Amino acid sequence: MSRKGTSVERQITEMMECYREIDTDYKKLDAQNAARENGAKTSHEIAGSVKITQSETYTKYKGIYEQLGHFCRAEGYGNNLMNAINPESVQRFLDMKIELGRSNNTMQGICTAMNKLDDIMNANDGGNRDFSAVVQDCRDYAATNCPHLDTETRRFEDPAAVIDAITDEKCKLAAELQYQTGLRVNDVCYVRLNPDGTLEINSKAGRRVPNFEIPQNLFEKLKEFSDGKDKFTLVKYDHYAYELRKACDKVGENYTGTHAFRHSYAYESYHKHRDEGMTHDQARAAVSKELFHERLDIVDKYIDR
Repeated sequence: MSRKGTSVERQITEMMECYREIDTDYKKLDAQNAARENGAKTSHEIAGSVKITQSETYTKYKGIYEQLGHFCRAEGYGNNLMNAINPESVQRFLDMKIELGRSNNTMQGICTAMNKLDDIMNANDGGNRDFSAVVQDCRDYAATNCPHLDTETRRFEDPAAVIDAITDEKCKLAAELQYQTGLRVNDVCYVRLNPDGTLEINSKAGRRVPNFEIPQNLFEKLKEFSDGKDKFTLVKYDHYAYELRKACDKVGENYTGTHAFRHSYAYESYHKHRDEGMTHDQARAAVSKELFHERLDIVDKYIDR
């Protein structure tokens, strides 16, 4: 199955056929008990062994897997989805959904589908794929960072006021970095300093930026917390998110996660480019480059288009 020239939709249909048990005598409880008898211990292992018995679930999962398949092809992972779908492409797909502003509930549903996908693929070729770590990371991040509604605006009304309300100096610096540069949270929590006053960035979009320029005053502040190290943890994510939530409560801002600073940066950068004479598409392209994106439709989510 899954030959190079086969459509995404056909590949997914063929892939899922072995896990489709709709309107049959198949019993989920029997499958769960059998999985336990065969050594399954975690909820992921047990759930993964259970086939799809509801047509609504089948249709939902199939749609998500087809989206993933088209994403893999567009991003150059190849046409054969049995090879193209791997932990890296799954992580990037989930990251893309988060970037598009999907709600926590939506992301949890997508993650549930992804938890089944590795077992479906393994049933096809006897492989040992495991997407559980990537999926769990996404679940944890979405629970504290994604908005409650898909349509919810994620940027802050007054990001400077939020930063001023942060009492922890390291967290305040992380917030300043995100707001002034648009960096993702992982690149401000764990910092890589260069001798020339720049940062080394390992973007989740798959790009390494060896010399990312930041305001000099922020670089000097980072050095003060570095203890003489070039690479160090400025602040742990959970603590940063906790302090940011407290600051939002203090100033009456809606907390939608640390990503709100990235949204605020992108929104303001877009309008700055427009004020400087760029066309709409030129400004979108400029912001896309600044955020390490190649797709303008993702940028549109940042600028309310």
